[in-house]
Amino acid sequence: MIKIIRYLYRLNFISFILIGFLIVILASFIPSLLIPEGSFKNPVVESIAKDGPLMLFLFGCFFAPFVETFLFQYLPFLLAKKLFKHKKRLFFYLIIASLFFGYMHDYNIFYFLTGCLIGFILCFFFYIAKLRKQSALILITIIHALNNLVAFLIAMFH
Repeated sequence: MIKIIRYLYRLNFISFILIGFLIVILASFIPSLLIPEGSFKNPVVESIAKDGPLMLFLFGCFFAPFVETFLFQYLPFLLAKKLFKHKKRLFFYLIIASLFFGYMHDYNIFYFLTGCLIGFILCFFFYIAKLRKQSALILITIIHALNNLVAFLIAMFH
């Protein structure tokens, strides 16, 4: 794990975002191959889609990634930093924040598990971005928004 952290720490800004994005895409795509068709229906997205593609695009690619990054990566990181010593902080942060992220995507068991996995990846990248002393909130929002953009494009042209 330390080698992975060191590798990601040394990447430039664009490479960091692209690697994070590709890992999140893989984490989204692989479970979809293993589970029943239609298990990834998202009632929130379907509700917003009724207002048209522009609203879905704005919500999914701008509003939701920023708010979710703030709530499920930034705030738990601050809490872990205040409550735990360094060695326990990363473990607490990754597990608790990932479970919260998954819980907020709890439309069914498959969505929950995939949400936890993606939440874990986003939290891990947030942690590394903090180590890099970069705006982790912005970096992770971008990675999350790119993932949602791919989902939006697939939904629009499927």
